[in-house]
Amino acid sequence: MGDINSDNAAVKRLDANLQRTLEVGQVVSDPSGVIKELVDNAIDAHSTSIHIVLSNHNTSVIIHDNGTGISSSDLPLLCTHATTSKL
Repeated sequence: MGDINSDNAAVKRLDANLQRTLEVGQVVSDPSGVIKELVDNAIDAHSTSIHIVLSNHNTSVIIHDNGTGISSSDLPLLCTHATTSKL
């Protein structure tokens, strides 16, 4: 797989100092925080249409959008700790 922080990847691993700084404020305290984060991600992906589905008494959230999605080169970092595409 090579270097997972390659220059062409949009998702980058944060350095340890930045991780500690950002983690202090990264707590989702209620369902609206989850929805806000997912909608922010859709907007960052240049979506022009965002559809939010809530079910199970608002305990399940699904966001459908027409954004650009994730490049295959970003998949190795996708669900790892302290990574972002917002830098």
